Amino acid sequence: MSDPVETATPRKLHFHVLRHDPRDPASEPHLENFELEEAAGMTLFIALNEIREQLDLRDAEADQLQLLPRVGPALAGRIIEYREANGPFRTIDEIVAVKGIGDSSFKKLEPYLVTSGATTVTEKIRLPRSKKTGDATGN
Repeated sequence: MSDPVETATPRKLHFHVLRHDPRDPASEPHLENFELEEAAGMTLFIALNEIREQLDLRDAEADQLQLLPRVGPALAGRIIEYREANGPFRTIDEIVAVKGIGDSSFKKLEPYLVTSGATTVTEKIRLPRSKKTGDATGN
């Protein structure tokens, strides 16, 4: 009598991926479902996008706004006053209309701002200090 050959039934792998591009105002968070049938010797690699800290300008409170780089109580108050006077931010670049936020400040804040999605910032974001360059004599 011969030994029975052991055959494994391939498993079906099910997983869900939450997809959302916070840089795209038209992007809505949504789940995508995937199913994969396991094969012999299969290795599954899942690459995740960097989880990025973001703040939703439409409903962030003053304490949340102050977690952004270079935003203190006064500027957070002006952002909220602007939002209350003009309605929710429709785009992130609208924030330059707030006194104290120009193009330079906007460039520093832009990576963290969204107008849809959850606020994920939980700690003060500190930007690296820029290196100062001296004059032609090296001073």
